[in-house]
Amino acid sequence: MPTALNDDQSVWAFDLGMVNAYLVNDGTVTLIDAGTPGAADDLERREGTDAAAASMGLRAGRE
Repeated sequence: MPTALNDDQSVWAFDLGMVNAYLVNDGTVTLIDAGTPGAADDLERREGTDAAAASMGLRAGRE
């Protein structure tokens, strides 16, 4: 079951066991794959903007 991370329910967290993912709705729906639970610093942006990840306090993209 997803968990809303903010009051307007535009950011949702999914705990999929070995993988975490986030859905952000800031006008467009963005899926952010956070990889394994310890990989929050290694996010891969699937679609959308860096602002979507920043709204969750996360960094989008791989370095």
